[in-house]
Amino acid sequence: MLRSVAMAEEIVDANAEFTAFVESCSDEEWRAICRAEKWRVGVVAHHIAWGHERAADWINAIRSGIPIPGSPQAHNASNAIKAAQVAGISRDEVVFLARRNAERLVAVMRSLSDEDFASAVPFGPARGRPLSIDGLGRSHLDRHLAQRGVNCAGTGHHPGSRSRASPWGVQRKGADVRWRPVAASTHARGVRPVP
Repeated sequence: MLRSVAMAEEIVDANAEFTAFVESCSDEEWRAICRAEKWRVGVVAHHIAWGHERAADWINAIRSGIPIPGSPQAHNASNAIKAAQVAGISRDEVVFLARRNAERLVAVMRSLSDEDFASAVPFGPARGRPLSIDGLGRSHLDRHLAQRGVNCAGTGHHPGSRSRASPWGVQRKGADVRWRPVAASTHARGVRPVP
């Protein structure tokens, strides 16, 4: 199987799991605050869904040799503004965005050649360090899940252990977890419910 097709299929699978989790969140879980950045679970979920679109844009820029402008501060400020704008976003809206934006990302991934994967450009949000296409795609979704790990139910469960839990550590009956990169750091960050 071509590398681009395999990566696209991973994104399809990961996004299906992600949207299933979003759809299954209770109102309390959706409003819980992720300790790392003080965003509600719904805002983090929107960030991930919106990230599919950003990743597609960045991949197109990388393969065209166009550096990604910005700085860590500008990137963080942009994320904070977006987080404030979507503070009351619904699960249905996030699922719609995740599916729509993942379709675009998957199409971009499938269009890549092996030569495209060798491309790298300066990435402003990472202080200009080179970013390759391998650094995007599904890895954006997984990285944000790991960094903004959620343990809404307070179960003490460590996501990625393949037990019956959601990708964010909320115990679910019969759910299958395949979020390999999400590990102990997820549990350590946790969330607290918002009254």
